[in-house]
Amino acid sequence: VEDIQRALPQYEITGFLARGGMGAVYKGVQKALNRPVAIKVLPPDIVDDDRDYVARFKQEARAMAALSHPNIVAVDEGGGGGVGRAPG
Repeated sequence: VEDIQRALPQYEITGFLARGGMGAVYKGVQKALNRPVAIKVLPPDIVDDDRDYVARFKQEARAMAALSHPNIVAVDEGGGGGVGRAPG
């Protein structure tokens, strides 16, 4: 969690929620707006040049961002750069 916290200083990581096929999800707070967030990060064994995996991750974020439903988490940001990945 410390590595993710250093990579994403705009958020306070408050806990681990789940791990799935596309990565791990952490509970946190967006500091600037003091609102709860879920932070999804890629698994550590994905290398930066695994473009297919990264493309699927970004496509998932775009698809989720297009949805609006009370039972679906809203996507506010999607990024990359090889930091903030889930520890193994």
